[in-house]
Amino acid sequence: MAERVSDERRMELLAMITSSYISAFNGPEMRPPDAITLARFIEEITDALDRKYPRPQD
Repeated sequence: MAERVSDERRMELLAMITSSYISAFNGPEMRPPDAITLARFIEEITDALDRKYPRPQD
């Protein structure tokens, strides 16, 4: 059975992962991802969190 993670913790994880992703583009010749790329990234990470840590059913 998969581990349960609260919505607050899921948002913390998403914020940390997204911050790291944007920081990876911090170089002299690199530009951060645009809004569409970032939105897709967040959607993929959220889907992965949903698979690994299913949301609790009320």
